[in-house]
Amino acid sequence: MSVTEEELAALQTDIVAVETAIKNFANGDRVSEVRFADRTIKYSEISLPELQTELARLQSQLPASSGRARTVRYRGL
Repeated sequence: MSVTEEELAALQTDIVAVETAIKNFANGDRVSEVRFADRTIKYSEISLPELQTELARLQSQLPASSGRARTVRYRGL
């Protein structure tokens, strides 16, 4: 599947929106919504696993070469 730069930018924006929603949900913000593409998800009507599933779906649409790297930090005892 070929993705244009515009589609890739929109997809990355959507991923950031869902990641932000997950962080807010985890921090106790249960009354809000996230909008991306043609969809709107209200946190108060959705569970954390559903947000995580949506994030995985969006990430699966990224081309293999544009995957996001995550920094893993170890905090000692």
